[in-house]
Amino acid sequence: MFQCQNIFPRADMNGDYVYTISDLWLQIKTVFHMPAKLLVEVLATFPGVAQFLELTCWSGESLIAGAFSLVAWAVVLIVISTALVITGNSLEK
Repeated sequence: MFQCQNIFPRADMNGDYVYTISDLWLQIKTVFHMPAKLLVEVLATFPGVAQFLELTCWSGESLIAGAFSLVAWAVVLIVISTALVITGNSLEK
């Protein structure tokens, strides 16, 4: 099992001890890839799965991981918007 340090955004993402626009971009990228990175961490907890799938800490930032994250965030936005519409309709009655 492995534990990656790059799952959650932090202030100094690139390690240069200065907060710059590069850090902001890396924070946005980290938040976007968070669903895939969390999936990699969950899969890595099962014995042999990480070795069989050849998972590394950077597996959550691949093209397939980006597609997975895009779908995951789309589902989150659809669920939130549906909940807001349902809540708004129930408040009007």
